[in-house]
Amino acid sequence: MNKKILNYILILLSVVLLGISIYYFATSFSFYQDEYGTDISFDNDQMVLMLSAVVLLIFSIYKLVADNKNTFNKDSVYISFGIISIVNSLYDFGAFFKAIAKEKPVLENLDYCLSGIVFGVLFAYILVSYLLESKKNKTI
Repeated sequence: MNKKILNYILILLSVVLLGISIYYFATSFSFYQDEYGTDISFDNDQMVLMLSAVVLLIFSIYKLVADNKNTFNKDSVYISFGIISIVNSLYDFGAFFKAIAKEKPVLENLDYCLSGIVFGVLFAYILVSYLLESKKNKTI
């Protein structure tokens, strides 16, 4: 496939993901007001998904522009997917340990722990790949 078509597909995918996450984030708002004050809450999971979609959209737009100018830097792949994986990993572990601190059953929140492990392993893989690539190119 042509690089431009793949870039446009990546942009479309990230825009769709961003649109879905914004929709669910906007519909997750709850507003409560009483004599003690106002409470506005929202779904943090959707906020993290929206942040990941924004990073992916920025990367895909950069990739499209850089490919057109033939100035694409491979480090941007490591940086963008590293940011996505570390943010998701830290959020998932934080949600899991917060649930444990509130004495909720571990099995109810095990999905946070498992996805945190998956994103942590993904971040470790990205970091090791970046370091090996840098060592091969002698840029460290």
